[in-house]
Amino acid sequence: MFLEIKDTLVPRGWGLGWAAIETRAPIWLDQAHLDQRAYGQFRHPPEAYSEIVIPLLNSQGQPLGVLISARNGERAYLERDVRLLQIIGNIAANTLERVRANESLEAEIAEKTALLELSQMLGGNDAALLPAAMEKIRQMGHADAIALGVQEPDGYHLRWLTGHLGAEAKEFLQKPLPLEHPLVNLIPIEKAFRVGDTAAHPLLKPYARVGIRGLYLRTVVHEPELKVVLALMRLEPSPGWGPAEDRLLEGAAQILGALLLRLERTRQLETAYEGALRAIGLALEARDRETAGHTDRVAALVEQLGRALGLSEAELRDLRWGAYLHDVGKLALSDAILLKPDKLTPEEFCTMRTHTHLGDDLVRNLPFVPLAARQIVRHHHERWDGRGYPDGLAGEDIPLAARIFAVCDVFDALCSHRPYKTALSPEQAAQELWRSAQSGHLDQNLVKVFLETQGLEAATSQAAD
Repeated sequence: MFLEIKDTLVPRGWGLGWAAIETRAPIWLDQAHLDQRAYGQFRHPPEAYSEIVIPLLNSQGQPLGVLISARNGERAYLERDVRLLQIIGNIAANTLERVRANESLEAEIAEKTALLELSQMLGGNDAALLPAAMEKIRQMGHADAIALGVQEPDGYHLRWLTGHLGAEAKEFLQKPLPLEHPLVNLIPIEKAFRVGDTAAHPLLKPYARVGIRGLYLRTVVHEPELKVVLALMRLEPSPGWGPAEDRLLEGAAQILGALLLRLERTRQLETAYEGALRAIGLALEARDRETAGHTDRVAALVEQLGRALGLSEAELRDLRWGAYLHDVGKLALSDAILLKPDKLTPEEFCTMRTHTHLGDDLVRNLPFVPLAARQIVRHHHERWDGRGYPDGLAGEDIPLAARIFAVCDVFDALCSHRPYKTALSPEQAAQELWRSAQSGHLDQNLVKVFLETQGLEAATSQAAD
């Protein structure tokens, strides 16, 4: 009979075990079968039995559990049995306390190690590491999916989602959550909102209908310029996120929030830089009497070509900034040379050619300008065959950014009207661009990709004809 209670859950306040815990004292019963405190099948059983219950207390006197001994028949124990069980109980309590302390220490070490790894992963400003970090946080929270929501004027918009959600759930989450939605008010700034089963929550039944049964929400950034909420989702109902998981996720959210805030402030700074550099490009365009819009057109063309080549967002930014600044060295040239309507003399042309290294000298004093942009400034007049300037670089020794820019710059110049030439049609410009590549001016492979992006690849065969 006694073995049948194994793994039985006894509610708080019921049974002799809870009675011993409440009194912090042993209970010795010669007729336990008659005691009204007995629980379930042990109240008025078919056979008489005796029982001793010893509370297991830690070094602070807090209960850890109970040691129960039962024997068939009345008066089955002696006083020495009680003393022996008390000794065994003390040993068991000390051992259990040490085991739990070790488990707690191991859990704390594992928690700190996980947060340290996440902190090292997200220590810089590299947005490319965000996917791996989000996956790590998903695993920390034992979730099936993870998402980031960013507050905009009309509500929270999904900005990141990964995991194992169905199509219906993904479509549901793509809809903005209006700021006036009651759920928004449930998201605390410093604590988490946790629900083990969305089907039991009046505001979350729509989530349950699309298969999201567990939901954890925590604010990771709450600044005037950026507000972000982290969401963890489970596909099955669960008891929810316990204190240990919540503590771990709180630390992870702080690390993630710091990265997101750094990235946002970097983005804002880069936006300001880009606006300033574009203004410089437009001013140079106006002074040099370039065709209106040349700067923006070339910046758009280099970005298109860069995307076709699989460049990263940072590399595309570098191309745009280089396009804005490519002729910045002309600021050091006199109007007599820069605006001369007639053909330049050999001496004047030599002076004109200095704008590349003059521009490089100017840009190197701007620490926020990336290397690839500087390479465009210095090397946009190099030639594939090595006959360009200022350094006579040839082939792939010419930086890729400068080769990309040269293709786009030449194409736009061919399509633009100048005092000394009429504008060519895109088809004519494409044929001329290909001839220029074949003559050793431009990178033929880049020209081919460029013409494909513009839908002008037929020009390569037409130019040969």
